[in-house]
Amino acid sequence: MNSEVIKKIQEIKDPVEKLLQFMALLNEELKKKDILAKPIVVGGSAVLVYSLGGHLTQDIDVIISDRHRQLVKDVLADFGFENISGHRHWYHKELDLAIEMPGDILAGSMDKITTVEVGNSEVYFIGIEDILIDRMCAAKHWKYDRDEAQAISILSIYKDNIDWTYLEKRAKEELVLDKLQEIKEKAENLSVN
Repeated sequence: MNSEVIKKIQEIKDPVEKLLQFMALLNEELKKKDILAKPIVVGGSAVLVYSLGGHLTQDIDVIISDRHRQLVKDVLADFGFENISGHRHWYHKELDLAIEMPGDILAGSMDKITTVEVGNSEVYFIGIEDILIDRMCAAKHWKYDRDEAQAISILSIYKDNIDWTYLEKRAKEELVLDKLQEIKEKAENLSVN
């Protein structure tokens, strides 16, 4: 199934382009079967795209409703992916591509989803503000320096496109308002240099 497209994706070296092309293909196949099945790219995969390739990841993390999870698994199997551990992890050896489906609940607002057009398809990402909250929580509560660096990078790129009211509200709810201020200052310093 779609062996020519899979072969083209296999040849893509740029990790952002590879992710976008694969997710576009996946979404096209899902759309043929169920118009409502829309996996949302989250986690490190979203960071990869939002940071313009500045922060690499090992897999593509997608949130998909329980109702559509089996459909995604079937399409992945049709593409040649193998289930490698439980129901969450899938791997395609020739593509050297791993897919993880960590759950069905988006840690953020569906209203903030970013839609990227790729050819005739669309790829959906967790909103910028929500991925920032995710990274700030990890930086503050688990002391992950990598996540702080990712938040700084994303904030410096998108500072003029952020819904600051929403971001500050979510930061307050997640008890990371102080981390937001710290990251904001570091992003501003990064922009100045």
